[in-house]
Amino acid sequence: MRIIKRVFNNNVVSAVGKDGNDVILVGSGLGYLAKKGMKVHEDRVEREFHLTGLGKDGAFRILLEIPTPVIAAVSALVKEVRTRFNYTLTPAAEVALADHLAQAIERSENGENLPNPMLWDTRTSYPQEYLLAERMLAIVETSLGVQLPEDEAGFVALHFVNAGIFSGSQRALSHSAALSHVLEIIRNELDLDLPPNSPITRRFVTHLKFVMERITSGRTHAGTLDPVFESLRENHPDARACAARVSDYLQEEFSEQLSDEEDFYLMLHLIRARDAFAAEMRPPESEQ
Repeated sequence: MRIIKRVFNNNVVSAVGKDGNDVILVGSGLGYLAKKGMKVHEDRVEREFHLTGLGKDGAFRILLEIPTPVIAAVSALVKEVRTRFNYTLTPAAEVALADHLAQAIERSENGENLPNPMLWDTRTSYPQEYLLAERMLAIVETSLGVQLPEDEAGFVALHFVNAGIFSGSQRALSHSAALSHVLEIIRNELDLDLPPNSPITRRFVTHLKFVMERITSGRTHAGTLDPVFESLRENHPDARACAARVSDYLQEEFSEQLSDEEDFYLMLHLIRARDAFAAEMRPPESEQ
C-alpha cells in the first residue's frame, strides 16, 4: 500500500514507495479528487518514476506538462526495449522523448509539419534506432490515433542514438564533457546561467546533443538560409557571436565544422532560451 504525498494534477501524484523513497506516479485520473494521505489507486498507475532520475535536470517539470496518454505510449516502447535489448532508458531520456512526441502531436493536429533534411542520413546511419523510431510512431498511431509524418521518425531515432542503446556509453561521456563546456561559454558570453532544473534548459540541451551527434557522425545540416534568417542574425549580434564561439569550440573538439545552417539554428535556440528566461523573470503587469 502506497500513500499519496502530493497531488500535482489529475494525472500525476507523488507517493511514498514501498522502499520508503518518494516516487512520481502517472496515470489517467490518478490525482482526480485525491488528497494527501489517501491510498494510491494502484489500478490507475500507468508509470512511475523515482525522483533521483528526474529532479536534477528539469525533466520532472516537463513531465507535468506532458499528456498522460503520450507518457503511456512511450512507456509501452520502453518496456519493449527492456525486453528485447536488455536496456532501460533513463527516466530523463524517457521524458525527453515523450516531450518531443507531445510537441510533434500538437504540430500534427495544427496541420504543421517540421521537415527533416537529415531523414535519409539518419535512416541509413542508424538503422536499428530508426526501426525503434518507426515502432514508436506505430504505437502513437495505434494508441492515440495520430499518424505522425515520416520526418518525425528521424527525429525520434536521434533520441535513441543519444540514449546509447546500441552505441555504448563512451560517446555519451564525450558529449557530456563538451556540453558542460558549451554551457560555460554561454554563461560567459551572454551572461546567461541556464538553471539545470528548467524545462527551457532541458530543451536547449537536447538540441545541443543532436548537434553534437550530427557533428561526430559528419552529417551536419547544410542548406541556403532565407534572407529573413540573415536579418535575424543582424538583429541579435550578441547571440550570433555566442553561437560562433560555441561553433568554434565544437569544431576544435570534434574536428568537424558546423554549417551556416547549424550555426543559425544554434543562435535561434540561444535567442529563444534567453527570451524565455527574461519572460520568466519579468514581474506580472499588476506588480509593475
